[in-house]
Amino acid sequence: MSPKKTPKEPDSSAEEKAIEERVKQMLDPSIPDKKPKKAPFEVIKDEPTDTAPETAPEVSDEALKAPIKIALKDDFDDKPDGESKDESTTEPENSTPPEADESEETEPESSDQKEEPASKETAPETEDQPENDDQAKTQAENDDDVAIQLDDEDNPNLKTVAEASAGESSTQAAETPSDDTGETDEAVKDIQAKDSDELLKAQDEEVAIAFDDEKPGLKTKLANFFRGWWNNKWARYITIILLVLGLVAAIALPISRYFLLNLVGVRSSASITVLDESTRQPLRNVEVTLRGQSETTDENGFVELNQLKLGKTELVIERRAFAPIVETITIGWGSNPLESVNLRPVGVQYAFDVTDFLSDEPIEKAEAISGEYSAYSDEEGYILLTVDDTSIESIEVSIEHPEYSEEQVTITANDDTEQDIAMVPARKHVFVSNRSGTYDVYKIDADGQNEELILEGTGSERDDIVVVPHPDREMVAVVSTRNNIRNDDGFLMSTLSVIDIETGEVDEAAEAERIQIVGWHDDHLVYVRIAAGASAANPSRHRIIGFNYDTLNYSELARSNYFNDVSMLGERVYYAPSSAYQSESVKLQSIRADGSDNQTVLDKEVWAIFRSDYEKVTLSASQEWYDYDFSNGELDQLDGEPADPRSRVYADNPDGTHSAWIDRRDGQGVLLVRDIEEGNEDTLLTMPGLRTPLRWVNNSTIIFRVNTEAETADYAVSLLGGEAVKITDVTSSSGIDRWYHY
Repeated sequence: MSPKKTPKEPDSSAEEKAIEERVKQMLDPSIPDKKPKKAPFEVIKDEPTDTAPETAPEVSDEALKAPIKIALKDDFDDKPDGESKDESTTEPENSTPPEADESEETEPESSDQKEEPASKETAPETEDQPENDDQAKTQAENDDDVAIQLDDEDNPNLKTVAEASAGESSTQAAETPSDDTGETDEAVKDIQAKDSDELLKAQDEEVAIAFDDEKPGLKTKLANFFRGWWNNKWARYITIILLVLGLVAAIALPISRYFLLNLVGVRSSASITVLDESTRQPLRNVEVTLRGQSETTDENGFVELNQLKLGKTELVIERRAFAPIVETITIGWGSNPLESVNLRPVGVQYAFDVTDFLSDEPIEKAEAISGEYSAYSDEEGYILLTVDDTSIESIEVSIEHPEYSEEQVTITANDDTEQDIAMVPARKHVFVSNRSGTYDVYKIDADGQNEELILEGTGSERDDIVVVPHPDREMVAVVSTRNNIRNDDGFLMSTLSVIDIETGEVDEAAEAERIQIVGWHDDHLVYVRIAAGASAANPSRHRIIGFNYDTLNYSELARSNYFNDVSMLGERVYYAPSSAYQSESVKLQSIRADGSDNQTVLDKEVWAIFRSDYEKVTLSASQEWYDYDFSNGELDQLDGEPADPRSRVYADNPDGTHSAWIDRRDGQGVLLVRDIEEGNEDTLLTMPGLRTPLRWVNNSTIIFRVNTEAETADYAVSLLGGEAVKITDVTSSSGIDRWYHY
């Protein structure tokens, strides 16, 4: 037997080109075959099959992919109905298969090969154990692909292509050496898969365009962009890190920090105090401008501007007769309290020395005002007023202070003489005088100046007229018989009149057989009245009333046949009803001036209330005695009667820091003043005939009465020092005094 001929090694480049042309011809029958044809396709199919495998090789997943992709060509073809499929990819149903390529033909067998035909026993062995495993696997996959395609009844054109492919694969398997066949089939498979993928991709794009008529909008594009950005871990992390670093850098730099804060709406405020450089006193009505906003300073030279943008800005401070200030400042986050500034005066200055008329002590914070110009006094009472109008011959200046009456002064222009100003309390003193033959009510300054009639008498007044001014307001209550009204028994009725001291307006609040004023608290006047025409046996004959002079409303606080005692202690009214003609037991009670918060102090009938100290009273209850501290509600029973039970009548100054009362010692009146916070008392003045009523006209000036054989007059004295000064002669009248019984 002669040895086998070794097949000639084919040229790789020529072989690849031939394969490529063959595949194109397989996929497009319209391409003419360039090589000479041999036997028809049927001859190959009639060759002996003793070498074919008895069973079909198993179909792999990879083998299924290519035919399936080719089959989709018809399914997604977008040609109109009625038109044929692409004829370039299929053959007519009854066409003759293309002849086998000469290059596919195997070399002639040698004589030795003809003499030793393969037996039936060795054929399967040769089929199961090919010379090249990859070749056998590729051939089996291709055969399976063709078989699967032939089974597809719905794709006749594809079936034709598959038949051609299967026939050619069979011929190739029979005629081509094993190593060449594997490489060729693998290349064919790769080309088919690539062409199918490109075809499907084009079809997918056409389908997507068909179903998406409109282009994506900006919102969709942005959403897709951010979705892609967020799904990219590194892009997301890097972006966040850059943002954080940028924010930190922006915050670290003042310019960028303030820009960002202003951008998000953060606003700040700034405040400043402006002083007069020459006196170091605050300047009022100075214009301060920041960020386009302007405000003027108050009486303390203070101004605050709000809703300011942050960052550098220009501060402008201006006032006539003073050199302006312009400087650059930075408004930061927060309140920005700026340092006080001193304005330098550049105009003409006028000097004043302001003191209290009683004590001759300097008055601080008095203000000199001339038009738009003003200046405050220092702790020495010194004022230096600066103006810039030098064309006038004289200047009008008013000196003002909250506790003192306004003083007017005229100064010749360019007069550098210091002006002495003695100021008197702002509140007017009220008194009664019958020098005209009737009991008239007047108001007057504490220095005896500017007297004015506010309630003219009618000639019907008895001499028991009562005058009770409000402790800190310009109101006064007057009880008199001025209206000449009598009851059925001919008894002259009393009238309660409430007078506005500033305007002179009079309101007649009540009429009764008898009216006794208990006291003032805020906007309420508390008094007791006896019902007109009622019999002595009436259990409601006496009534305690709270009168609101602002709203002209009345509140009945309590009623009884009569009251053993009534007293105003602090903000509450304490009352002790009598048990006469009462069906229920009586007790000591307290209530507010507006009728609220009624409380029981002692569950017994109290006969008398003695104010023994500023915050304490002594209670007489039958044969028992009690000490009651009304500041904390403590009640203690005493062992026996006090040695000298007397009641004090205290009068508090407007700001509640001091209280005054009058005692009698060694036959003289003694005026004592208590420091409420400290709790100590000092004797301010001792005079014969010194007595009540007492009244404060400011926080340091007390007015008291002197009643002797020589005179009945009202005097003024100051806590600051100095001698008592007579104001004017008066007619004796009563004020708030000890409770009296009817």
